[in-house]
Amino acid sequence: MNAKRRYVTEATKKEVLSFYGNHCIICGVDPSAVDLAHIEEDCTRSGFVDLAPMCANANQSCQRSQDQCTYPLIEEVRPARLEITADSHFSRGKWSAAYGCLRIAAHLYSRCDRPVDALHCLIRSIRPLRPIENADLLLYSVISAAHLITQKRSRIPALYHGLFLHQVALVLFDYALINDAFEFERHAQRLLDRTKLSDNPDRLEIIRENARRGVCMVSPQPDILIPELERSNETLFRHGDYTGVVTNFHVMSAIEIAVHGFSMRAREYVEQGLTFENKAENLWPIAELYLLKGRFLKGENDSKAKDYLESALKSFSMYCIRPEPLRCEGNLISNEPGHILRELGYNEFQLIGVRGPCPLSQDLLKCLLTQVIGQDQKD
Repeated sequence: MNAKRRYVTEATKKEVLSFYGNHCIICGVDPSAVDLAHIEEDCTRSGFVDLAPMCANANQSCQRSQDQCTYPLIEEVRPARLEITADSHFSRGKWSAAYGCLRIAAHLYSRCDRPVDALHCLIRSIRPLRPIENADLLLYSVISAAHLITQKRSRIPALYHGLFLHQVALVLFDYALINDAFEFERHAQRLLDRTKLSDNPDRLEIIRENARRGVCMVSPQPDILIPELERSNETLFRHGDYTGVVTNFHVMSAIEIAVHGFSMRAREYVEQGLTFENKAENLWPIAELYLLKGRFLKGENDSKAKDYLESALKSFSMYCIRPEPLRCEGNLISNEPGHILRELGYNEFQLIGVRGPCPLSQDLLKCLLTQVIGQDQKD
């Protein structure tokens, strides 16, 4: 007997379209040709986390190919193509569309028994949720990834265990849970350092270097790790990963501020990062650097400070980015451009980026570590 189909309520439809927009998340087709598609093709589940707007062409292609693992899909919805589309969305600040494409890709990989690729997409789907805040989707991706690791452990290399823990650690940092973030990063680095990727050593090197700054962000003694980030930048620059370079400079400036306040050295890191702004493919670190540049100019040249802060605020507001917290003299402080502009006397600017409580509970965090690393947690 077939399971009973659950129909989408008007409230759920409104929530889905509010999050993703009233257009296909893959091709951007206009609303008149959009279906509210079940991401994992399970019509018995019709909640917010289960749905995304897709054009009829893409949706029908997924449905028609359900029982065939040769991927008789139109080009736009082949999972590898969806990953490319997600990268394009992410680079333009279309976080929700990037998330949706990665969720669909993860499902299509799982459907054809490719757990490593499915897991990688689930891990990557956490990344576009960091700038925005949606507890339901974050929980879904985190729990689904951990479940897949447990279910297919023998087929999934330690590299992906480490990448998962690293991504969770970044989320914990966003919510100012520094100690928890450090615990996850510590285990992530150990797993990544144990990994061998003989078929693509360059890719592994890039992964390790980009993950390394996570430890630096949350370390109890972050300043001693700045030389590591400087060496990391040499590697990332050699590989042409300018987004990684810019993000490293942002982290280096934030670490310097955390230890020594708004020093000249921190300012130099900001300036160096901004020299690569036209080559970086991620708007988030650029907006953060504009924000820090504005803070350095505050009191020195308030007019220029306002210009940089406005540029940061425009990016944060346009792309729904929440600024990362900033450690200063041992304390986590708000790094909110609207608030700083108000301090300069520009009261028309609204406050943005307020975060709610972290949706990952302490019990869930313990469970994740147990699931992913097992007995290693005791080391």
